[in-house]
Amino acid sequence: MAIDPRGHIGPEMSSNISANPRGHIGPKIEGSMISAAPRGHLWPKTLDLGTPAQVTNKSPRVRLINGNIEKLTWQARIQYISGANWLQLSQYTGPLDGKTPVEIAVSVDAGTLITGSYEALVDFDWVPPEGNGDKVQVILNVP
Repeated sequence: MAIDPRGHIGPEMSSNISANPRGHIGPKIEGSMISAAPRGHLWPKTLDLGTPAQVTNKSPRVRLINGNIEKLTWQARIQYISGANWLQLSQYTGPLDGKTPVEIAVSVDAGTLITGSYEALVDFDWVPPEGNGDKVQVILNVP
Protein backbone atom coordinates (compact mmCIF):
# COMPACT_ATOMS: atom_id res chain seq x y z
CA MET A 1 0.00 0.00 0.00
CA ALA A 2 1.09 3.58 -0.67
CA ILE A 3 -0.23 7.11 -0.22
CA ASP A 4 -0.88 8.93 -3.51
CA PRO A 5 -0.12 12.68 -3.99
CA ARG A 6 -3.66 13.57 -2.80
CA GLY A 7 -3.26 11.62 0.46
CA HIS A 8 -5.38 8.61 -0.54
CA ILE A 9 -4.22 5.15 0.51
CA GLY A 10 -4.19 2.53 -2.23
CA PRO A 11 -2.09 -0.07 -4.04
CA GLU A 12 1.54 0.72 -4.77
CA MET A 13 1.64 3.30 -7.57
CA SER A 14 3.76 3.12 -10.68
CA SER A 15 6.57 5.63 -10.99
CA ASN A 16 4.91 6.64 -14.28
CA ILE A 17 2.07 8.34 -12.39
CA SER A 18 2.21 11.80 -10.81
CA ALA A 19 -0.07 14.59 -9.65
CA ASN A 20 -0.30 17.78 -11.71
CA PRO A 21 -0.45 21.24 -10.03
CA ARG A 22 -4.23 20.95 -9.48
CA GLY A 23 -3.93 17.57 -7.71
CA HIS A 24 -5.24 15.42 -10.57
CA ILE A 25 -3.40 12.17 -11.12
CA GLY A 26 -2.23 11.27 -14.59
CA PRO A 27 0.75 10.10 -16.62
CA LYS A 28 4.08 11.54 -15.61
CA ILE A 29 5.64 13.54 -18.46
CA GLU A 30 9.25 14.48 -17.81
CA GLY A 31 11.28 16.84 -19.95
CA SER A 32 8.23 17.87 -21.94
CA MET A 33 6.52 21.20 -22.66
CA ILE A 34 3.14 19.51 -22.04
CA SER A 35 1.27 20.37 -18.86
CA ALA A 36 -1.87 18.65 -17.56
CA ALA A 37 -3.08 21.84 -15.84
CA PRO A 38 -4.93 24.54 -17.77
CA ARG A 39 -2.59 27.34 -18.75
CA GLY A 40 -4.43 30.26 -17.20
CA HIS A 41 -6.50 29.93 -14.06
CA LEU A 42 -7.29 32.01 -11.01
CA TRP A 43 -8.38 31.83 -7.41
CA PRO A 44 -10.75 32.57 -5.72
CA LYS A 45 -13.81 32.37 -7.96
CA THR A 46 -15.89 34.42 -5.48
CA LEU A 47 -14.78 37.38 -3.34
CA ASP A 48 -17.30 38.30 -0.64
CA LEU A 49 -15.73 41.57 0.46
CA GLY A 50 -18.09 42.23 3.37
CA THR A 51 -18.36 45.94 4.14
CA PRO A 52 -16.12 48.73 2.77
CA ALA A 53 -14.31 48.90 6.14
CA GLN A 54 -13.60 45.16 6.01
CA VAL A 55 -12.13 45.52 2.50
CA THR A 56 -9.57 47.99 3.84
CA ASN A 57 -8.61 45.62 6.66
CA LYS A 58 -8.45 42.43 4.52
CA SER A 59 -6.61 43.69 1.42
CA PRO A 60 -8.35 41.10 -0.78
CA ARG A 61 -6.53 39.74 -3.82
CA VAL A 62 -7.13 37.57 -6.86
CA ARG A 63 -4.29 35.20 -7.67
CA LEU A 64 -3.58 34.43 -11.34
CA ILE A 65 -1.64 31.28 -12.15
CA ASN A 66 -0.11 30.05 -15.39
CA GLY A 67 -0.04 26.25 -15.21
CA ASN A 68 2.20 25.97 -18.27
CA ILE A 69 5.70 26.94 -19.30
CA GLU A 70 4.56 29.31 -22.06
CA LYS A 71 4.14 32.98 -21.22
CA LEU A 72 0.59 34.41 -21.27
CA THR A 73 -0.84 37.90 -21.19
CA TRP A 74 -4.01 38.50 -19.20
CA GLN A 75 -6.65 41.22 -19.34
CA ALA A 76 -9.35 42.06 -16.76
CA ARG A 77 -12.65 43.84 -17.35
CA ILE A 78 -15.24 44.71 -14.67
CA GLN A 79 -18.91 44.08 -15.42
CA TYR A 80 -21.20 45.70 -12.82
CA ILE A 81 -24.34 43.75 -11.92
CA SER A 82 -25.42 46.42 -9.42
CA GLY A 83 -24.02 49.89 -8.78
CA ALA A 84 -21.31 51.40 -10.94
CA ASN A 85 -17.63 52.28 -10.66
CA TRP A 86 -17.20 51.06 -7.07
CA LEU A 87 -14.61 48.34 -7.75
CA GLN A 88 -10.94 48.85 -8.63
CA LEU A 89 -8.10 46.46 -9.43
CA SER A 90 -4.41 47.19 -8.89
CA GLN A 91 -3.81 46.36 -12.57
CA TYR A 92 -5.97 45.41 -15.55
CA THR A 93 -3.47 43.70 -17.84
CA GLY A 94 -0.02 42.18 -17.69
CA PRO A 95 2.25 39.23 -18.41
CA LEU A 96 1.90 35.88 -16.66
CA ASP A 97 5.04 33.78 -16.83
CA GLY A 98 4.90 30.02 -16.46
CA LYS A 99 4.71 28.87 -12.84
CA THR A 100 4.98 32.47 -11.47
CA PRO A 101 1.68 33.67 -9.93
CA VAL A 102 0.50 37.28 -10.05
CA GLU A 103 -1.64 38.81 -7.31
CA ILE A 104 -4.16 41.52 -8.21
CA ALA A 105 -5.27 43.72 -5.29
CA VAL A 106 -8.99 44.53 -5.10
CA SER A 107 -10.28 47.79 -3.59
CA VAL A 108 -13.58 49.65 -3.43
CA ASP A 109 -14.84 53.22 -3.49
CA ALA A 110 -18.22 53.09 -1.78
CA GLY A 111 -18.57 56.86 -1.39
CA THR A 112 -21.48 57.14 -3.84
CA LEU A 113 -23.23 53.88 -2.87
CA ILE A 114 -26.37 53.75 -0.75
CA THR A 115 -27.13 51.01 1.79
CA GLY A 116 -27.48 47.64 0.06
CA SER A 117 -25.72 44.71 -1.55
CA TYR A 118 -23.64 45.17 -4.71
CA GLU A 119 -22.25 42.67 -7.17
CA ALA A 120 -19.77 42.72 -10.03
CA LEU A 121 -18.06 40.16 -12.24
CA VAL A 122 -14.42 40.54 -13.16
CA ASP A 123 -13.78 38.85 -16.50
CA PHE A 124 -10.22 37.62 -17.02
CA ASP A 125 -9.17 36.77 -20.56
CA TRP A 126 -5.95 35.01 -21.51
CA VAL A 127 -3.84 35.86 -24.57
CA PRO A 128 -3.35 33.61 -26.46
CA PRO A 129 -7.01 32.65 -25.91
CA GLU A 130 -7.59 29.91 -23.36
CA GLY A 131 -11.21 28.84 -23.74
CA ASN A 132 -13.79 31.31 -22.45
CA GLY A 133 -11.56 32.92 -19.83
CA ASP A 134 -12.42 33.04 -16.14
CA LYS A 135 -14.72 35.12 -13.96
CA VAL A 136 -14.54 36.25 -10.35
CA GLN A 137 -17.79 37.20 -8.64
CA VAL A 138 -17.32 40.16 -6.26
CA ILE A 139 -19.88 41.00 -3.57
CA LEU A 140 -19.94 44.13 -1.40
CA ASN A 141 -22.39 45.03 1.39
CA VAL A 142 -22.83 48.69 2.31
CA PRO A 143 -24.42 49.07 5.79
